[in-house]
Amino acid sequence: MPRLALFSDVHGNLAALDAVLADIDAAGLAGGAYCLGDLVGYGPRPGDVIERLRSLGTPTIRGNYDQGIGDRSGDCGCFHATDQAKADGAVSYGFTARVLSDADKDWLLALPGEMRLDADGVRVLLPHGSPRRVNEYLLPDRTDEHLARLVAEADADAICVGHVHVPYHRALDALDGGSRVHHLNSGA
Repeated sequence: MPRLALFSDVHGNLAALDAVLADIDAAGLAGGAYCLGDLVGYGPRPGDVIERLRSLGTPTIRGNYDQGIGDRSGDCGCFHATDQAKADGAVSYGFTARVLSDADKDWLLALPGEMRLDADGVRVLLPHGSPRRVNEYLLPDRTDEHLARLVAEADADAICVGHVHVPYHRALDALDGGSRVHHLNSGA
């Protein structure tokens, strides 16, 4: 299987995006690079992040923050553990919605919710949060059985997500007793 570069949750941080893209370029990965969503929110340069990925033609899926800004819902679909986090999230959403053009918002909303790849016979699904919901949190504490069930229900050999900002990889026994399946989180 060709090596792929997966990244997500850039959240308006152009400097971090440029560093990741430089690392990907230096690695010369044959399978290319894919962005698993949440280009905007929190960081100061959401428009520049959009422009960079759009100009490079990087295959990109829509994250929950991208969806909330794109559909102008007033909500990013984020979990806020405290009242302060909720207040900070509202400021972030307001800033992001204010500085992005309508064209950028429309572009975010038009991004696909998932992508499917065939990487030398390996069926790979790329959603943002989970195959079920763009803002589902699949933290590393999920059981192997739960993650293997998601892979089976998605009719995939591997699911690669972002959203929770915690990188991890789990090789799992397939529910049908077949070969191993994989669940990966790209982190942030």
